[in-house]
Amino acid sequence: MPRNPYDDGADRFFTEYEGIPFEQAHARFLEFIPRAPVPAVAGGASGRGSDGDDPPAPGAAAPGRRAGATGAEGSLVLDVGAGSGRDAAWFAARGHEVFAVEPATRLREVAAAHHTHPRIHWIDDRLPGLERITRAGTTFDVVWLSAVWMHIAPSDRPRAFRKLANRLRPGGRLFLSLRHGAFDDDRPAYSVDAAEVLKLAREHGLVCIQHAGAIPDGRGRQGVSWENLVLELPDDGSGAFPRLRNIILNDDRAATYKLGLLRALLRIADGSPGLVELDDHGDARVPLGLVALYWIRLYRPLLAADFRQAPGTTGYGFADADFEALRIANSLLKPGARFRGNTATHLQRALRSAAKHIRTMPANFITDANGRPVFRTHYQGQPNTSDLRLDAPTLRAFGELVVPAPLWRAMRQHAVWIEPVIESEWIATMRGYDASLGRRPGTDAYLRALAWIEPDRDTREVRAIVDGLRGTGELIHCTWRGTRLRADYAVDHVVPWVRWPCNDLWNLVPASVTANSAKGDRLPSADLLTRSEDRFCEWWTRVRRADDETSERFEQEVQATLPFVAQPSNAQELFDGLALLRASLRRDQQIPEWAG
Repeated sequence: MPRNPYDDGADRFFTEYEGIPFEQAHARFLEFIPRAPVPAVAGGASGRGSDGDDPPAPGAAAPGRRAGATGAEGSLVLDVGAGSGRDAAWFAARGHEVFAVEPATRLREVAAAHHTHPRIHWIDDRLPGLERITRAGTTFDVVWLSAVWMHIAPSDRPRAFRKLANRLRPGGRLFLSLRHGAFDDDRPAYSVDAAEVLKLAREHGLVCIQHAGAIPDGRGRQGVSWENLVLELPDDGSGAFPRLRNIILNDDRAATYKLGLLRALLRIADGSPGLVELDDHGDARVPLGLVALYWIRLYRPLLAADFRQAPGTTGYGFADADFEALRIANSLLKPGARFRGNTATHLQRALRSAAKHIRTMPANFITDANGRPVFRTHYQGQPNTSDLRLDAPTLRAFGELVVPAPLWRAMRQHAVWIEPVIESEWIATMRGYDASLGRRPGTDAYLRALAWIEPDRDTREVRAIVDGLRGTGELIHCTWRGTRLRADYAVDHVVPWVRWPCNDLWNLVPASVTANSAKGDRLPSADLLTRSEDRFCEWWTRVRRADDETSERFEQEVQATLPFVAQPSNAQELFDGLALLRASLRRDQQIPEWAG
């Protein structure tokens, strides 16, 4: 692999980029940046994007000025080509959480050592693919691309722009500074054209809200000038929410199947996004076997309670003899589980029937204004088996269901708000079917059958690991405070159980009783999480060493719930995935924080 010029000259580039304050470099951007939750300070923090040859500062912000007009507080910022980290540090100092992407290893290391703010998370990723950030599926309020676009080859720019646009949430803004002029060193660069960017913006539904051109170079270099562009994804410009609302409330239904499919997808978006692949357009390729698995979990308690799911008294296409023969708890039907013997055979057949039913019924009849299916499906039959592990390859072998990017983004961000609407409409639909047969179940009975049964809050396995380590004389420390654990210790859910029920091994850490009690049902703050990083990495390593079965389970759970993480055995990558999840939940669900 050829050397990156930004590695070879890391120290020089760092010094150059730090020499121009943020407010001077980005004066034309300031009024469009989301409002900070704390007052801005004069001078800004230092650091910069991948080139650092920033524009000057006519009209630079006065000391104490508050930036922006959008009113977002504590925004998520994706700084692509973060360079020395000056821009990331400026955002972090004002209360925003920043994921700073920098592909040059040495420059990233120098920047991370200099800018240690706990709300900056350094990521090794790169355009045009932006694979790690894309895999996470998180969307951002700000995507920041300062002095980077000229390094992207023209042939790669459509893909790169698509990746960037797909990372914006509705109302989010993409900031680009474009450099004109040749380089006097060996850094690869290509000519840039604002018209090209604006064309790409129109193709992806983004609106240009600011275009400032012909800006002289801030360092006085002859032949170098800049253009600034601010592009916005209109709030709900995708039409995702009206479409979901129409499917839930207004779409013609001959059964509850459309509601069942939507809820199964919401459950996957919320609990198993790591098993979903995102293509270059941001469309979600969901394993059809996973949809079928969640479908079975949804419908088993409803049919067991004899609540009608369609008019009349006839049976249902998917609820065949194998469906009825299942003798396992619903909570065990989850990714990573393994079944053998007759249970495996019945479950495999039931998944096959459910997958075919989903393809021919709800996925076929949920259509757009032109009568075309919203969800594209591909089904592939599977042979019977007596040994079934519900891992990603097995679930994907049944085929796939493709969810359009805008709908998937809405499901990922707002499942907690959309699901109650589906439940309410589902109850109303069942009540109508049952009433026609003279039945009058109460609302509570419907709600109990619709409840998504999560596993009980269970810390026993982690306690056994802690006790085993203590029994061999190893010292165990509180993950949050670093104090040595006493005999009366606690096991804490990092993401609070009441907000996100998850007994995954990566989400359970040893803690002192006092720290666990003080944290309660709050998220750890970004600062606390960063201070605890070494203890997290050490603990995860110990868990994975427990035994082969525990290690395998650990990796399966990480792959299902943390899509950012490609290598669960890489503790640093796992920690970055946890940080991204924490930031997303904090923004989307407004969960209170605990600072330790």
